[in-house]
Amino acid sequence: MAGITATWFFKPYPQFVKTNDLSLVVFIKYAGFKILFPGDLEGAGWRALLDRADFRAELMNTNILVASHHGRFSGFCEEAFNHFTPDAVVVSDKPIMHETQRMVPDYRRLVSGKGVMVRTTSKRRHVLTTRRDGWIQFRVDGNGGYFIDTEYAG
Repeated sequence: MAGITATWFFKPYPQFVKTNDLSLVVFIKYAGFKILFPGDLEGAGWRALLDRADFRAELMNTNILVASHHGRFSGFCEEAFNHFTPDAVVVSDKPIMHETQRMVPDYRRLVSGKGVMVRTTSKRRHVLTTRRDGWIQFRVDGNGGYFIDTEYAG
């Protein structure tokens, strides 16, 4: 895969029976850039994975977190941020219809203070959302540097 690697974690059935906590959690890495896709993992699933030293080690140096369970409250696990500080969080979700979707401020306070530069807008951001930004594209160079473009000038 031209230098792209993937590392995944999960907790099996019947250790967990709730579908969201059975999510496959995947780290995609390329040239020093790392993005985490935790699926629909919820609190109990996060905490179970955080009990694993190999998972905690893999969290280190993660650049981007795609918020689990579409950025809903049930997918938020503050304890995970004791092991990494992402540059930004991406929330992929529909328009806000429920109070449980109002998590952007919670994620914002836990990411890197500098955030990330979005080329489309020339603005620094801490949380990107498909609600505000449309599609979100990461372009990673061979040195691990990356650029972010979005559909909208949000």
